[in-house]
Amino acid sequence: MSSHSLTLPLPLPLLVTCVLAGCVPPRAMGPAAPGPQSLDLRGALARQATHVRGPRHSALEPLVGDWDLSVTVPGRSEIAGRGLARVVPVHGGLFLRIDEALELAGEPVTLTGYLGHDLESGDYQALWLSDLSSGMTLLVGRGDLRAGGLELRGRSAQAAGRSLWRFVDDDHLVVESRGPGPDGAERLLRRTDWTRRVTK
Repeated sequence: MSSHSLTLPLPLPLLVTCVLAGCVPPRAMGPAAPGPQSLDLRGALARQATHVRGPRHSALEPLVGDWDLSVTVPGRSEIAGRGLARVVPVHGGLFLRIDEALELAGEPVTLTGYLGHDLESGDYQALWLSDLSSGMTLLVGRGDLRAGGLELRGRSAQAAGRSLWRFVDDDHLVVESRGPGPDGAERLLRRTDWTRRVTK
């Protein structure tokens, strides 16, 4: 990278923060060479203005609220885990933040997820972090929570998999997680039933 141009690998919020905070050396902020790789803050802000909430974001709104969770595993009669989830809109409603607190096999587990719709790719995206792994899991897919379900596919450090999110009714959601079994064939790994918590 030359001292007179700055390529744009940074996300816009980080880039803006960096520029405003003065962490870019003065020489690096000199006259930018013409071309698509030069820093054009006005162009980046104009592009950001096109990323506004749309119908696909609104389709996720029924997830907002507090939920009771019940986890079951095929072949086992007992409940594998129970817990709570809270879903709130963040970043102007472009994303939903999902916080889950579960007890699985007698051990507490917390998960944090972000779910949104990328207007450029047309895909839904979900990013998951948890106590169970130091790696992040990104799931991508399409669908409808009410019509056939929202299917998300991705790969963690352990294995590839997919999940199907579908509403049974306004207050009941089912999430089925699928992945490879011992023989390598895909199978249902667990089912999580969400029941909306109604405040009285």
